[in-house]
Amino acid sequence: AAAVMALALSAATGWGQLTEGFESGLPTSYVTSTTYTLGSGTWTGQASGVIRDSSQVKSGSYSCQLRSQTGAQITTPILNNGVGTITVWAAASTGTGGLQVLTSTDGTNFTQVGSTATPTQTYTQYTFTVNDAAVRYVRFYRTAQTMRIDDVSITAPSAGPSLTSATLTSALSTTAGTASTGVSFRAAGSNLTGSITVTPQSGYEISTTSASSAFSSSAATVSSGTTVWVRFASSIAAGTYNGATAAVLSGGGASSSANITLSASGNNVSPANDLSSAPTSITVNGAAVNGTTAGAGYSTITGDANGKFDVWFSFTAPEQGTVTLTTTSSTSQDLDIEAWPGPSAPTSTTNQSITD
Repeated sequence: AAAVMALALSAATGWGQLTEGFESGLPTSYVTSTTYTLGSGTWTGQASGVIRDSSQVKSGSYSCQLRSQTGAQITTPILNNGVGTITVWAAASTGTGGLQVLTSTDGTNFTQVGSTATPTQTYTQYTFTVNDAAVRYVRFYRTAQTMRIDDVSITAPSAGPSLTSATLTSALSTTAGTASTGVSFRAAGSNLTGSITVTPQSGYEISTTSASSAFSSSAATVSSGTTVWVRFASSIAAGTYNGATAAVLSGGGASSSANITLSASGNNVSPANDLSSAPTSITVNGAAVNGTTAGAGYSTITGDANGKFDVWFSFTAPEQGTVTLTTTSSTSQDLDIEAWPGPSAPTSTTNQSITD
């Protein structure tokens, strides 16, 4: 023998927000009660203005009848997820009827959606688009003839267009004056209605081609899902850029932009003279030379235990004598000067002179 299971659904609230077929819960005669416990929850209506009807139905055995009197209406339970679309079948008892659909965010103040429906005695389906997460109630308001409504369906609002923020999965790293290799991300979003504009921020460049070619500081227009590479431009200043915004996504119908940010560590632009093998030349008795330790690393000279960020300079003494090195700082940093005789870069602390 086989077991057979039958499942009938006439009214419910759930994934579709609300459906109601009025198969149970409405009074069978006009009463002063204004609340009705239906399959989809507790509805409210006008006293002596709402009853169950079996003479005009769209499906099932019953429909909701709104009496031919001023103010006849029925209102849904609270819709906590907002309202997307409202679908209702409606028919008039005679001639041409009138039915308004109204929405409210507070259950007190209602606003009509779309135009007044004017069905005849044949059921007609009407759909009203709201797409508002703030709406909490829907009211069906009769304006002409005795009206019957059936098979109400109310959906939750569909998500609007939105752009997806992203954090790069690898760090960017380079030396000041040299562009870095690019790191990729996807320019993407949900429910977009158009293309995405990718705008690199100051000091960055983007490419839609590869990690090493066709980079530009200009914005690019791409479709959702496109792979884009971003890199440090050669113009970016030395420093550490962890978590910085490298590019901004906009467009696609989204109401707000989305940021593409650098990873939490390792994003560094070293000074051009970060290494002893590439010092900045100083002219004795010449103009002052600017420098920064922002983004600098540690030197790996054997025996140097100072453990400080450093940058390198070199000069050639024009004659035998004393050379005075003077430093100034735009911050409260305590700058140390360590010197070695040339002509090549030092590899140890041998012959090191330290000025603190």
